[in-house]
Amino acid sequence: MPKTLISFIGTGPFTEGESKREYRKAKYTIGGKEAGESSFVSAVLYEHLAIDKLILIGTVKSMWEEVYRYFCEQKGVEPDMDYYVALAESGESGDHRKPVEGTFDKRPLEAVLGAGSRVELIPYGLNRGEQWQIFEILNRLFETLDEDEIYLDVTHAFRSLPLFSMTVLMYLEDVREKRVALRGVYYGMLETMREFGGKAPIVDLSLILELQKWIKGAYALMHFGKGDLVADLLGDTNAGRAVREFSDVLALNYLHGIETGLNRFSALADKMEEPVARMVVSPVLKEFAARLLKHRTHAARQLELSVWHREHHNYLSAYLVLVEAMITHRCERRGWRWEDYKHREKAKKQLRKNKMFKEANKIRNNLVHHQNKHMNTVGENIRKLIEFQTKFQNLIKTPL
Repeated sequence: MPKTLISFIGTGPFTEGESKREYRKAKYTIGGKEAGESSFVSAVLYEHLAIDKLILIGTVKSMWEEVYRYFCEQKGVEPDMDYYVALAESGESGDHRKPVEGTFDKRPLEAVLGAGSRVELIPYGLNRGEQWQIFEILNRLFETLDEDEIYLDVTHAFRSLPLFSMTVLMYLEDVREKRVALRGVYYGMLETMREFGGKAPIVDLSLILELQKWIKGAYALMHFGKGDLVADLLGDTNAGRAVREFSDVLALNYLHGIETGLNRFSALADKMEEPVARMVVSPVLKEFAARLLKHRTHAARQLELSVWHREHHNYLSAYLVLVEAMITHRCERRGWRWEDYKHREKAKKQLRKNKMFKEANKIRNNLVHHQNKHMNTVGENIRKLIEFQTKFQNLIKTPL
């Protein structure tokens, strides 16, 4: 896969006593080892990561003339001084009111950056309209890199740009289902040079994206019982396999599997080794297990699961589990094994004359088999579900 480095270019300070702009030259380290010396972090990363394509993003005010001069010098190319002056004048006269399109001819600059490299101009992002424009520009840009390994340098330019970049990447990955291969997010900590012997460490901030995935996974697990993403993040570990099993039995409404796994899931929550997993996943597993384990009977636990499904808008599952909870309750009242098929069929037969069971089971069957005849409205089915759950909660200590 080709490697693409995306870097942001700022305005840069003016050099003392002169009118030209440039970043100060600095020595950089990566992972404690010297990585090179340059006035551009992107140049150091370009060499260190063996980058194939460079994409530079900035405003009309960014110091494009210095970018052009620097890369001409690095590649042994004689700069076109007329073009250099034109870039400098464009930057000097440019401001937030100047449109980004047609500001200057980007082709000579892109040529010196190398084959496949690009320059993208964006507005300042002073209002929602400009912010959407930045989002759309970055979205179009990242979509063209579907097959690339992407590295992001967020050292320079507006501090809002890394936020936009991360958001676009999450949008492409989560909404457009693009396989965005982001391999690193780098920041050159120039402000710490004194502390590190005059050298600036370049740090990888990819943990931010990983944290976003953990948060997304925890949300899916907590609200929908979907543990696939969390299981993938945990990998082939006991915790990963347990979370996947929990998610699967919940998706299948495998009541026996859910109940038998509750204590194990609760214990697992205390043994997560991954720090992020302990922070975002453990509370979800503990809360879910505690919610069901507080009940003494199987029917009460199944009713609690039905209510959980309803609270999370899984209405079909809520009806399915509610009907099964009623059957389990009858088995428990009769002293029968609730998980035995023959006993459950016998209990179901006895319940056919029970008004609440008949009505709930009818709606359940209509939903499962997509039978539209004589069906209630969606709102009515939800209202009836709450009514059934409330009545069953009140009746759960007495025979149906």
